[in-house]
Amino acid sequence: MSDTLKKKNQNLMEQSHFSTEGSHLKKRAKSIRRINRHLQREQSRKEAKANQPKFLVTVNDHEFRVTQVTTKEEALKKLEKWSAYRTYLRSLEEKGEEITIKVDEIE
Repeated sequence: MSDTLKKKNQNLMEQSHFSTEGSHLKKRAKSIRRINRHLQREQSRKEAKANQPKFLVTVNDHEFRVTQVTTKEEALKKLEKWSAYRTYLRSLEEKGEEITIKVDEIE
């Protein structure tokens, strides 16, 4: 989506340089500002998501990545709500295997 917006923004900027009528220039400038605001919001959202702590929960040989939590306990609580995690634990219990859970923070 951002590639399309970048192309549209570039086209509008090129057109605004060659536009001679004032009203068209104002409309194009407004569109450029709107698209730039959208791109800035998208970029800041990506940066905020990248800066959030991430945890890697390893259960025997399976790995689960958990984001948007701040502590290891919250990571486990969030993971307990996932059906794939619960199903995997149930299958290990049915097989009678030992369950080893390890939580690591990803940098």
